Amino acid sequence: MDEDVVNLLLQVAVEGFWDWNLETDLAYLSPRFCELTGYQSDETVFNSAFFASIIHPEDRESVLTKLRENLKSSQDESTLEYRMISKDSGLRWIEGRGVIVKRDERGKPLRIIGTIVDISHKKQAEKDLQEAKQLYETLFRLSPEILTLTSEDGRYLAVNSAHDVATGYCSEELLGRSWAQTGIWPDANQRRQTIEMLDSAGIVHNAEVTFCRKSGESFPALLSMARVDIGGKPCVVSVVRDITARKQMEQQLRTSEEWFRSIMALSPDVISLLDEHGVLVYNSPAAFAIHGYVEELEGRNTFELIHPDDRAAVGAAFETLINNPAEFTPVQYRYLNKDGSYVWMEATGSNQLRNPLIKGIVAISRDISERKEIEEQRLKLERHLLQAQKLESLGILAGGIAHDFNNILTGIMGNISFAKLYMDPSEKAQELLDRAEKATQRAADLSRQLVVFAKGGKPVKRVMSLQRAVGDALALTLTGTSVKGVTEIEEELFAVEADEGQISQALHNIIINAVHAMPGGGRLVVQGENVTLKSPNVTGLAAGSYVKLCFIDEGCGISPDDQERIFDPYFTTKAKRSGLGLASSYAIVTNHGGHITVSSTPGAGSTFTLYLSALPRTFSEGEERPNGSFGCGRELNVLVMDDEEVVRDLVRIALEHSGHKVETCNDGEEAISIYAAAMEAGNRFDVVIMDLTVPGGMGGSEGARHILSIDPEAKLIVSSGYSEDPVISNYSVYGFCAAIEKPYKADELASRLERVLVSPR
Repeated sequence: MDEDVVNLLLQVAVEGFWDWNLETDLAYLSPRFCELTGYQSDETVFNSAFFASIIHPEDRESVLTKLRENLKSSQDESTLEYRMISKDSGLRWIEGRGVIVKRDERGKPLRIIGTIVDISHKKQAEKDLQEAKQLYETLFRLSPEILTLTSEDGRYLAVNSAHDVATGYCSEELLGRSWAQTGIWPDANQRRQTIEMLDSAGIVHNAEVTFCRKSGESFPALLSMARVDIGGKPCVVSVVRDITARKQMEQQLRTSEEWFRSIMALSPDVISLLDEHGVLVYNSPAAFAIHGYVEELEGRNTFELIHPDDRAAVGAAFETLINNPAEFTPVQYRYLNKDGSYVWMEATGSNQLRNPLIKGIVAISRDISERKEIEEQRLKLERHLLQAQKLESLGILAGGIAHDFNNILTGIMGNISFAKLYMDPSEKAQELLDRAEKATQRAADLSRQLVVFAKGGKPVKRVMSLQRAVGDALALTLTGTSVKGVTEIEEELFAVEADEGQISQALHNIIINAVHAMPGGGRLVVQGENVTLKSPNVTGLAAGSYVKLCFIDEGCGISPDDQERIFDPYFTTKAKRSGLGLASSYAIVTNHGGHITVSSTPGAGSTFTLYLSALPRTFSEGEERPNGSFGCGRELNVLVMDDEEVVRDLVRIALEHSGHKVETCNDGEEAISIYAAAMEAGNRFDVVIMDLTVPGGMGGSEGARHILSIDPEAKLIVSSGYSEDPVISNYSVYGFCAAIEKPYKADELASRLERVLVSPR
């Protein structure tokens, strides 16, 4: 062949040609070979070293070893596959073929010619095919679905691990055996129908069948089948889904539906279905139990039955639920019953308009009448607590000024009463002094009321008759008014243990309030009865026996807003009134462990109700303490200790006027010193009157302890403007024989002295 033609063929050939002279270790490379390697003949020497350098390092040793073996053998042809590194560091898969075309007389190869072909695409295709095969095998093996490959006659060719788990058979037990032989698909009729479907359509999709596990347990499954050709052999691929859980869920759903219907029937709450406009589609049976309706509400707009005052709030909540299904705040409202009454309800809702099974608003409403009543009671208790807190705050102020204020009043009242002793009753000044004394007494009463309701003026309790206290209060308060008092008190009314003065004051204030409520006259009915309270009860009192008093007037009534404030300090609806009367009544009753409430309808009168803890027996006249005046019949030696000069002078003048000997001092230390000196001189004091509180000095309580240590028979009277101090209400515990509250008049002091003198120590 012409050399030019050969060169042309070598240039256009797909394969690269090479000719290697083993004697000179030089080779000729065709243009295609150079193209594949990237090297040109003028830039390198094509020899064995060059060939070795362009072989990938990982393939180099094996290729050279095989080449050496071929050169040593008698075989002339050889084929090798390896990776070649081109000049630009690119990699190509190469298939190299060589033929020994010349040997020496001993058979040693002298010349080899051959070709190289770029097989990179082939290698990539083989790799992709292998990876795909591995992927499909992995998917087949790891799929959670049950996968099988069977022959046309149903014999197992392959199964995945999910099949092993579901059926209990391992693949070795199944391969080569048919469905019928293994017993996995025992229903022959079902098998036949499914295969007929496969033959006619070429595919089966989610046929419901029954398979059997190795244990003998059957299970429902969905079977999908398709014909495939694998390696030229027709096969069937099957996908099986165990639907045992789904079947159980369907059964649970049916059970749940029955259970739900039972809930709907038995639920005490009303379960309703409304459309987007509030029209009632369904009501559970509880609607009849609560509202009295059966089915007559269905098709009616439920907002029509909501109280007009609550309709706007419910409508706003409903609109919010329509526009923002995730948002709904429970709403409370009054709903019209069939009998025309309203009942308090609380509803929650769920927007199910987009739920194809419901397509509506589901509302659950509950009767909260009892809760509302409890809340109302709680609010009342909170108001009472708030009132108590107000009183406590006011008490700090009241207690702070009571001592000084009562000392001043004692001086004024005592001097007035003492001045009257020096005047002829017919003198004009006597009338003026009477007015001054009444005004001072009014100031004293206001001071006492302030302290009582503010700091809880400790009651000095004794057994008393409420029946008589009510009668006395009515007679005293209603005299000169156009109000008629009527008592409806049971004869065997229990006795109570209370501070008679404070209780009388509380009753007086309530009666005065009734008189002011009936300026044109009317009746005030006072009812009294024995009651036994159980716990818990609406009053919040402990269980036990109580006397219940009701003061029922025919006055103008009290508005709901005013009822909430009626016992607040300084609250009044009448001009020129202090607003302390009912507040002090509240404090007195509360301090006695009792309870007081008011109920009223404007224009229809008011009822004040009191509960006081009772002794479960009637009152006996013999239980009263002596209250008479006793003459002492002799001159007394009296020591008066008080930090206020005006009080000391008043007491001294009053006692000296009665013929007694009086010595005065400022504080407890001075009183102790004077008493000790008198004892040493053999001139002991008959009575010591001691002020309880001395700012900056020793008060009466500590002074009394020292005097009693000197003379255990000493007769001591404690005096104080702090009526709430426990020493006043429990004076005997602190060593005193009596107590007298400031302000007091001269005759009150004389009466207290006489009582102490006739009483044993």
